[in-house]
Amino acid sequence: MKLERDCITVSQLESSMEWDGDIIYFILSPLTKKVKIGKSSNTSFIKRFQSIQTACPDQLIVLGIMPGGLEEESRIQDNFIEMYYRGEWYNYTKEIRKYVKDKTTMLVIRE
Repeated sequence: MKLERDCITVSQLESSMEWDGDIIYFILSPLTKKVKIGKSSNTSFIKRFQSIQTACPDQLIVLGIMPGGLEEESRIQDNFIEMYYRGEWYNYTKEIRKYVKDKTTMLVIRE
């Protein structure tokens, strides 16, 4: 799977968080081609990502993050309802890929 943007490590992400409050994240499972669209506080995001990673058999990729709370998370999830799989997981389509590319500020890889 080709990724189109530069990558940074989780350590670099921790030191570069520029927002106070909540963030919306997009986490890709490359094996299943599903993306998790969720919300977390910026201070607990790394732990959130690590707990999701622990529960998944493949190496997850954080595609991007953006500032936003519960309302923004719900709006984004509603926007992609046709791609819905289950829980907060969605089929990774070109529409989601374009949204992440256009709206998020970074691509992150796990160390």
